[in-house]
Amino acid sequence: MVPAGFIGSLLRLVTRKPHIIVEHSGAVHLLSRISLGRRLSKFISAQSNRIVVVSKDLREKLIALDPFASSKIEVIPMGVEQTFHLVEVSSCKRPPTILFIGRLTEIKGLDVILRAMTGNTDWRLIVAGDGDRRDELEDLAKRLSVDATFLGSITASMRSKLFENCDVVVIPSRVLTSGRTEGTPVVCLEAMAAGKTVVASRVGGLAEIIVDGQNGLLFEQGDHHELRRILTSVLGDSGLRKKLGLIARASVEQSVWPQIGRRYTAIINDALRENEFTGNRRVEASGVN
Repeated sequence: MVPAGFIGSLLRLVTRKPHIIVEHSGAVHLLSRISLGRRLSKFISAQSNRIVVVSKDLREKLIALDPFASSKIEVIPMGVEQTFHLVEVSSCKRPPTILFIGRLTEIKGLDVILRAMTGNTDWRLIVAGDGDRRDELEDLAKRLSVDATFLGSITASMRSKLFENCDVVVIPSRVLTSGRTEGTPVVCLEAMAAGKTVVASRVGGLAEIIVDGQNGLLFEQGDHHELRRILTSVLGDSGLRKKLGLIARASVEQSVWPQIGRRYTAIINDALRENEFTGNRRVEASGVN
């Protein structure tokens, strides 16, 4: 919504072309904090045909800024590739492996995993991703005697391999002091599509995708004691991991890109019909790949 959605709204005033916004979370939190946030939100919403958000939580926050936008908002989570194959629960003799994939920033909460693993020499942690807190987090892992390997940025093929060689994927996202939370981290959908057990904090879109005890496990954000208890339980029970992974995979079938793409196609065509014409000729989105 900011800045791209605002610029698009200005262009719509001039061109009268359809305007569709996709919001992931950051701009809504910015608009809720600044003095002109409500006015900007109302202007942007008024000049858009549709606003797509990635979680119900984000929808409610946007409606709080602009109640009149409710009829324009549609919840569509991020999509996931169909190339993630079901990964069998490993039976090889290796240390129980926890995987974290994400930016090394405060909101991602990697430090919560490190504190949950404090002094545990039986588990190992693989960290895939980079960010401005990497040095700080590597130092913390050493101080807490955590067996952690920091890989830095990874490719898509490496990500698939990491899913194959881990036991649990942990997503410890937190709520910042500003109130900002994440929308729906794509890694959650990817891990579920690979049939992996996901342990995530109960924030934002994560709490909407994961039904605790059915297709994954949830813990209170920032509570490393609770996370340690959950990890102890799930890493010691391969049957539970297999059950959670199978249900997780089935629960994200509607989030593969072809399904998500069809929903976007419908939104684009609806917007075009509302405006009737773009320029001097009709444009249909039925061929959008």
